[in-house]
Amino acid sequence: MIQAPAPHHVWMAGTAYGDGVYEDRQGRSYGVDSGTIGLMPVVLCSPRGLARTTLDELGHVITFPQGCEPRCDNGLFRIGHLTIDTRGTEEEESA
Repeated sequence: MIQAPAPHHVWMAGTAYGDGVYEDRQGRSYGVDSGTIGLMPVVLCSPRGLARTTLDELGHVITFPQGCEPRCDNGLFRIGHLTIDTRGTEEEESA
């Protein structure tokens, strides 16, 4: 008998200017190719037992406290202790 996996929550929101590379306040880069940034449990990323180093190459594995509620306000992402500002400036957009 195959047991169904427990339900998991995922979350995503749109960046201010769509695709690009955005940095968090710790200097980590996030490549965006769908106009969105998302959050999901690592167990959903690793159905075949991918090594942690492989997951880190594909994105960032970050531990958040239980009950962390992600928010995005007009392109400013706040996910637990993590902040990613995708709003940029007018100068960056016109360059």
